[in-house]
Amino acid sequence: MILRRVIKHFRQQEWTAIFLDFLIVVVGVFVGLQVSNWNATQAARHNYKMAVERYEAEVRANLADLRKMENLALTGLKIAQNGLDTLLLCEDSPENRLIVNNGINAIGGTPGIMMRTTALFELTQSPAMLAQQSNAERQRFSNTRYQIEALLSEGRFFERLPLEERLENNPILQLGARKYRNGKSLGHSFSSNTHPLILSVPLDEACQDNMLVKSFYTWDKWQNLVPELLTNLQNLLENSLEELEP
Repeated sequence: MILRRVIKHFRQQEWTAIFLDFLIVVVGVFVGLQVSNWNATQAARHNYKMAVERYEAEVRANLADLRKMENLALTGLKIAQNGLDTLLLCEDSPENRLIVNNGINAIGGTPGIMMRTTALFELTQSPAMLAQQSNAERQRFSNTRYQIEALLSEGRFFERLPLEERLENNPILQLGARKYRNGKSLGHSFSSNTHPLILSVPLDEACQDNMLVKSFYTWDKWQNLVPELLTNLQNLLENSLEELEP
């Protein structure tokens, strides 16, 4: 339509009309680009808002899980420490053997430290998300990710070291009667039907076994650090939630 008018005006040499037609085209293109840019900006802001909301939900889910992990870690630590302290008494009795045997099975594994980080990684890796952040926001999210990764790295170290020596290789331990166990961890059900490890010698002899004492000691030394690490992670996430508040 505009093109036909331009051709008509050009043939009739109506220069003022041609100028007005040209101006209409330019203004139309300009307005179209502005509307397109505005729509793109609004979409980018909306996507960023949704990403921040996903991160907030991720933080709250992590906090709930970390509290459960801390309770689990403290429970296991108490059983293991009671086992070690009773072992070091070198006093044999059915009650003491039960406490030590429970401790032996507690130090046979570690509970694990896990966190969701998908939403945080999106905020710290996606160019589209980074473009929507102020310098302060970018620094804050980056610092949160750095501290989480550092603490999780320490946690993996604490979890790995106690398991480098296999308890089942200790000659003074034997298999007890098969036991069925079930429970829940982080919302997931689990069950096992295995033989627990138990002492094959009296406690006054077991307490002289350097291999067993060191297994208890190593587990206690490193798992003792886990509750505080979990507390530090919780404090970090709670601070991050506060920083999200307007």
